[in-house]
Amino acid sequence: NRPVIKARQRDIEIEDRQYVLDRSAMRPHIRAFSGYEVYSERDPAVGQEFNYGGIVGINATWNIFDGFATKGRMQATRARREAAVEALAAAQRSVASEVRSAFFDLQQAERVLETETKNVQTADEALEMAKGNLAAGLGTQLDILQAASDVTRTRTTRLSAIYLHNVALARLAHACTSSAEALDFGSQFKNVKKENRNAVQVSDVAKPPEKMSQR
Repeated sequence: NRPVIKARQRDIEIEDRQYVLDRSAMRPHIRAFSGYEVYSERDPAVGQEFNYGGIVGINATWNIFDGFATKGRMQATRARREAAVEALAAAQRSVASEVRSAFFDLQQAERVLETETKNVQTADEALEMAKGNLAAGLGTQLDILQAASDVTRTRTTRLSAIYLHNVALARLAHACTSSAEALDFGSQFKNVKKENRNAVQVSDVAKPPEKMSQR
């Protein structure tokens, strides 16, 4: 549960208790009491005399009419409770909208990441093919330079896609008040974390020949 949802639910509970308290003013109140007293009284005929004994009793009060003050308080409490219910519904709609938006963003980021991963694979294959063509005398060193540049570009773009994926995942986790791991997106999340650890290898692209005359 989001803290804002819990706060709105707490507001409703407070108004419910306040309504019970307000309504109690319309009911009779009965209190029992007991005690022990000692007192002296002076009788001119007898002289000073001490009396003592226990006291037990019941005190009852019932405010039959208070000028509608209690009724007014109850109506005000009901109005506050209705406002609290509306606030809770609005907070729930806001959170649901945030979760949906974050989930759609994550889906889009996953599609972009998948596309960029395929682009990296294609660039790697093109570089290997350019090397093979050069070794067979069917290609030029310029082909390798271009293929190596494509590898670097696609890997860099893929790292940006990984970053955007992580941002979308973190946003969804925040919207759900959970951790990214707890969302359980399967091995895909683990693969993205692995890519983050291996991000330093982005510069590890295939190097072109050191000499332009080298085959």
